[in-house]
Amino acid sequence: MVSRSYLFVPGDRQEMLAKANSRGADAVIADLEDSVPRANKEQARGMVAAWLGDTGDLECGERWVRFNSGAPFLADIEALKGRSIDGGVLSKVSTPEEVAEAIQILTEAGLCSAVTPLIETARGLLACAEIAEVPGVHRLMIGEADLGAELGLVARDPAWDGIRVQIVVASAAARIHPPIGPVDPDFADLATFAADTRRLRSLGFSGRAAIHPAQIAATHSAMVPSAEELARATDLLSAYETTQGSAVGAFVGPDGTMVDEAYVRWARRIVADAERGRAHSDGRSE
Repeated sequence: MVSRSYLFVPGDRQEMLAKANSRGADAVIADLEDSVPRANKEQARGMVAAWLGDTGDLECGERWVRFNSGAPFLADIEALKGRSIDGGVLSKVSTPEEVAEAIQILTEAGLCSAVTPLIETARGLLACAEIAEVPGVHRLMIGEADLGAELGLVARDPAWDGIRVQIVVASAAARIHPPIGPVDPDFADLATFAADTRRLRSLGFSGRAAIHPAQIAATHSAMVPSAEELARATDLLSAYETTQGSAVGAFVGPDGTMVDEAYVRWARRIVADAERGRAHSDGRSE
């Protein structure tokens, strides 16, 4: 199943790592990058290695690690070599070549062969279509804090919609999973967080990163179709199945509008999204 929620946990916070697997997220990302002060990097590597070695409590669906960029990346790899993770989050990527090189290093170290590049630089945004095409890229994630600082955009600026759609299009063109939405540092305002997450889904995202456990349930609720969407999609598919016996191409749907194969594909995606949400819920209590 494709994860809906990714909970970032600072790699130097042992007590948070210990509880991370039971917070209800579909995936946990142990962070070795921005949430860890430079002086604590080595300590964080040791704590994350120990966390990955603890197989006693695996309630979370997936375990990921966000690696540092540049030279510290190799130190991260050396510290975690031999551990197994579901994937690596690559920070501040700019080119498809550096993504391909990172995948090779991770694979040779026995860590993983799947990555999620963080699109959080202007160069990375310009190259996101090429980055998405690199074999081993699982899905893209947008990092709006760093990207916004570089572009001069504040949170919830209307300009973000165009940037977000660019990453959705790059993912669809590369035939990889839809991208992961950005973190929101305001974990107290869950109503706004939920509304923004629903907006992300309407733009084509199918998951979101979180920095606090309180954001997980809101993400799960927002990343599934509404009852109205699901009912419309189900009715449309039922009508489509009925018309197939008469070899009809386009036809008038249950709501009186013209329907063809493109609308049927939309309906199938809505139903699949709803089934994904149910499957995750059946797998663990929310």
